[in-house]
Amino acid sequence: MAAPDVEAFLTDLAVARRVAASTQNQAKSALLCLYKEVLGVELPWLDRIEKAKAPTRLPVVLTQEEIARVLAHLSGIHALIGRLLYGTGMRVMEGMRLRVKDVDFARHEILFRDGKDFKDRVTMLPLAIAAPFVRHAPARSRVRYPHRPGTAGTLRRQYHHDLHACPQPRRPGRGQPARPCMKKSPLNPAGKKHRFSTAWMHTHLNDHYVTEARRLGYRSRAAFKLTELAAKDHLFRPGMTVVDLGSAPGSWSQVLREKLGSGAHIVALDQLPMDPVPGVLFILGDFREDAAMAELSAALAGRKVDLVVSDLAPNLSGVASADQARSVYLGELAVDFAASWLKTGGDLVVKAFQGEGFQEFQRTMQAHFDKVYVRKPKASRDKSREVFLVGKGHVAA
Repeated sequence: MAAPDVEAFLTDLAVARRVAASTQNQAKSALLCLYKEVLGVELPWLDRIEKAKAPTRLPVVLTQEEIARVLAHLSGIHALIGRLLYGTGMRVMEGMRLRVKDVDFARHEILFRDGKDFKDRVTMLPLAIAAPFVRHAPARSRVRYPHRPGTAGTLRRQYHHDLHACPQPRRPGRGQPARPCMKKSPLNPAGKKHRFSTAWMHTHLNDHYVTEARRLGYRSRAAFKLTELAAKDHLFRPGMTVVDLGSAPGSWSQVLREKLGSGAHIVALDQLPMDPVPGVLFILGDFREDAAMAELSAALAGRKVDLVVSDLAPNLSGVASADQARSVYLGELAVDFAASWLKTGGDLVVKAFQGEGFQEFQRTMQAHFDKVYVRKPKASRDKSREVFLVGKGHVAA
């Protein structure tokens, strides 16, 4: 066969036999090897081949009504797993392997171990699922609340209570070095040790900002992010009116009350419950809904706001592109909120993640403020794509 015959054969594979693209490429490579290495014939460039096309696979997405009908047919543990899959975006195996000790009921967070690419990730526990989850939890499981009084130090034990005491190691013989007795733990499918219980916990528990947050009584290390942003961009003034969006667990509200004094008017708003912060009015609700906005309007008594701070972040699904899109969307909601409630000349701090859509979001903020700065506080982990956009000088429409 000459070159036209080879091209016709490869085209026939794609058109008539409808083989996969990989099959066509394998056939092409085999023919080129045969002609060059066995027959000693150099074929010209084969550029008139119709390539096989990968089939388009569209995901099947159920409507909310269809999801409700599916969940209505489930009961018991199957209903709980089904609601977890729908409400948290977890995968089937993540739901099957979920343990009570991987759920932080105080912060409404779920830790997924060894998920996609054998990575750990955290997502939110919806309030509607929390109560059934607690009822299902076995009585012998001890649920710990790291942020509540009288539970200092339980965070370390929370992730290590599976370690069993082991007998004293035997005295080593000659030429045998002493080894610590360790319980063999299961490995993940990649044959690696669980990184969360070793490297991550070591880093977290020895983190400077985590240690300082405990010492100073802050509910999370995020408090130092707002403190640094405020010092850098001169955000705080005594007697300000401030709205804290996505306030739970409350570390930013703590900083606002501490720095602004008793004369400030601080309103915190979140869909998740938050333990009270003295001097801060908390509204449980979604700021996109009319009921929450009515409460906020009543709390502000018609006053405009000097500063809006937003630490909103999406529930992680593990799909990077989808998570990034949700992050940008939450940022845009915060900007829209600020545009309606800020005074002329007011400021906005909003969390964002660098990636697709970030620059467009930055330009959106620039349309509403005299100056927009991109900040990466020292308290933000180096490996994280997290940044904060600080808008100075709100421009009324």
